[in-house]
Amino acid sequence: MYAHQEERLIEKVCYKTNHIDKVIESINNTFKKYFDKFIMLEAGSIASEEEIKRLAEKFGVENVKIKRNIDITKKFKNIFVDAVEAFEKDRKKYEAIFDEESLDEYEDDPQYFKSTVLKNECPIIHSTLHNKKAKELDKYRYEFNIAKSQELLSVVRNLYDFAKQYINNYHDENLYDNIEKYEDLKISLLDTDDYTVYGVIGGGIKSHMLYKVCPSKFPNRSREAIWALWY
Repeated sequence: MYAHQEERLIEKVCYKTNHIDKVIESINNTFKKYFDKFIMLEAGSIASEEEIKRLAEKFGVENVKIKRNIDITKKFKNIFVDAVEAFEKDRKKYEAIFDEESLDEYEDDPQYFKSTVLKNECPIIHSTLHNKKAKELDKYRYEFNIAKSQELLSVVRNLYDFAKQYINNYHDENLYDNIEKYEDLKISLLDTDDYTVYGVIGGGIKSHMLYKVCPSKFPNRSREAIWALWY
């Protein structure tokens, strides 16, 4: 376990039922407001009236008339079509990584798995490593470079095995909506060392990888998802 592990852990309060209840209450109180805006702006693909007016003022344009499409059904369809296209765009690359036969073969050359498969063929890791504009990612690049190739392979293999066992033994879509406690999700193993390479494969990346392979079983703990919970 690394000395800096603690700073990467999710706060313990996030697992407490009373805290989760408060988050759910807050979501219920604000959900309609933000969801309505989400639909009207088609998931952020079009600008709000406030943004248009602000830009118009900046360029000295007066009396801007804004015509809005208020066909809610069409807006829903546009959001779904865009989301599915974005999701499918790189999905096959994740499926290729989460292939049992391939993972077995990588055991003969863990360094290849690290330097080629993860670095160049895993979209989320590739984009993170090659984002030179974000200086805050220098730490991620450093952690990736010093990470042991066998540990990276073992963790990804563990994630694959977990997903397979979870789907076969625990997940029941008929009972899922009735779950009220974190423990009942049966995913706490993902927070342990066997499924984590601190600084490289944490909650965000592992959830994204699982989501890409099994979207109906695992949610994506993306930046947008975290902000959604915050709001």
